[in-house]
Amino acid sequence: MGERYRSIDDRERDDLINNLVDALKQCDRNIQLRMVWHFLYADENYGTRVANGIGIDVKEARKLPPLPGKPPPGQPRSNGDGAKAEGAPNGQKAAEAAREPARSV
Repeated sequence: MGERYRSIDDRERDDLINNLVDALKQCDRNIQLRMVWHFLYADENYGTRVANGIGIDVKEARKLPPLPGKPPPGQPRSNGDGAKAEGAPNGQKAAEAAREPARSV
């Protein structure tokens, strides 16, 4: 996680952070906390910069539990029966399927 953030140049990262901060300032605090939580797990610098921009305490965001039914960041997803789910992360498999031409039945 966070590879994309780390792959862009400093100017693009600054633009991204500024855009996220502007957008998140309009959100409820619980949404701000959860988004910072996600960003921290993607990249420490990413989450910290967004948190500082919107006035969120990083320690408070870290205390949030994982979302219901979801594993903590860095843990494999389960398919519901305790077995590790197959497939690519971040919905990549679904995105690839959406690009495939429709098959007639």
